[in-house]
Amino acid sequence: MKKSNALWPMVLMFLMAPAHAGGFKVDNAWIREAPPGTKNLVAYMTLENGKDNALILTGAMSSEFESIEMHHTIIKDDIASMVQQYSIRIAPYSIEKFEPTGLHMMLINPRRELKEGDKVKIALIFSNYRKIKVVFLVRKGAGVKH
Repeated sequence: MKKSNALWPMVLMFLMAPAHAGGFKVDNAWIREAPPGTKNLVAYMTLENGKDNALILTGAMSSEFESIEMHHTIIKDDIASMVQQYSIRIAPYSIEKFEPTGLHMMLINPRRELKEGDKVKIALIFSNYRKIKVVFLVRKGAGVKH
């Protein structure tokens, strides 16, 4: 029997689709590709809270990394520094963007080399102990290097 590639576009659409969870959406989840041997990678995403109460993101976890930390890049006098964030508040009916030179996730000690096109599952953890699993796509990206 000949294998068909006709399903691949649907599979890719599913993997690239935003993650939804009862009025909450994660979109544009991606990891910046880095040279082999890099100990820290950076992940970005857009969080959309469609609920009438605030959500508190308290962390993230993945079997692909030793640990994951949330950071905020602050630029003062043309010098960038990172401040670890232990929680991120997403106000009701608002959007919080994790992007270069702003909020981001530091993915510490990847367990394998990640290259453009790879997909990585990361669970976002909220203050109500709810976890939302999100698929992040590894891609090339410009911006501040960590």
